[in-house]
Amino acid sequence: MRYIPKVDMPDCFENHNFSPAHNWNRFRNPCKREVKKNILKDEQQWLCAYCEIKVDIDNSHIEHIKPKSNPNYENLKFDYSNFIVSCNGKECRVDAENYDEDIHSCGHKKDNTFDENKFLDPTITSDIGKYFVYDKLNGAIKSSSKDEQKSRYMIDILNLDNVSLNKMRMNVVDGIRKSIETLPNKKEILIDKVTSANPPAFVSFVRYYYGL
Repeated sequence: MRYIPKVDMPDCFENHNFSPAHNWNRFRNPCKREVKKNILKDEQQWLCAYCEIKVDIDNSHIEHIKPKSNPNYENLKFDYSNFIVSCNGKECRVDAENYDEDIHSCGHKKDNTFDENKFLDPTITSDIGKYFVYDKLNGAIKSSSKDEQKSRYMIDILNLDNVSLNKMRMNVVDGIRKSIETLPNKKEILIDKVTSANPPAFVSFVRYYYGL
């Protein structure tokens, strides 16, 4: 996971003037689509906020960090600062039909689970990447020593350590390695890739794998 600084909301949403009493289903396209585009393009660089798989407007959903159906956070239902974009779980996975346990992950796995004392908000926790480490042999995500309780909580409620995601992380670094292995300026190319406006999927794992 990585830090996601928020930007200004699109005009269409600012002009909607929603109140917490409104039903979320009233928020429809085209503005809903514009909100997703704004977040994906300008905040998340077309990566899922949780697992960092590549997503687009059609295979993702607006995720309420603090669940909209939880009475404690009903006032944040239309709060733009409470929005990120998450993948849709299984349908975003490669060979997902082979991994039944991956039906739910990221926002769909989290659902209404939310412990404010353990949840690492990627829009607030600027050093969120330091809470996790990875196994370079199989792509598994693990807790670092920074705060094992919080990082383990995030891995579990989002199902980030599963066979499909781990395999996909390894596929990405394998693809990058093959594309640059004969080039003399590998380090510079890698830095350009992970810092560009279009970073690779699983960019946090790529950084960790290559020590960037």
